[in-house]
Amino acid sequence: MRWPHWTIIVLAALLGAWLVFDGIRALTAGDFTTARSGPYAGRLGPWADLLRAIGIEPRHAAVKLAHVLLGVCWLATAIGLLLHAPWARIAVIGVGAASLWYLPFGTVLGAAEIVIAAMFLP
Repeated sequence: MRWPHWTIIVLAALLGAWLVFDGIRALTAGDFTTARSGPYAGRLGPWADLLRAIGIEPRHAAVKLAHVLLGVCWLATAIGLLLHAPWARIAVIGVGAASLWYLPFGTVLGAAEIVIAAMFLP
């Protein structure tokens, strides 16, 4: 495997693991992971402002579940890439596009994954 392949796998696994962790934590503990002190204490990331702007409450259970599901999709994509599944390239592009709303990390990593997949994966 070449570096683009491993880069996509690592980024997919990291983003997927975080989304699953934070989504499950939010579903079980009641809230997403936030800063405990300082000017951003208790505040969600910029993605929450985007959701509010389109009328979605970022702390709603459906958003928490969406985090888990998106994370599972990223983890499944990473596994598909490891196994050289024929659907993995399309999954990277699709899940990357589905992550663009998750500012800033999902946006940056999703866009990077899309570009790397489009340029380097067969």
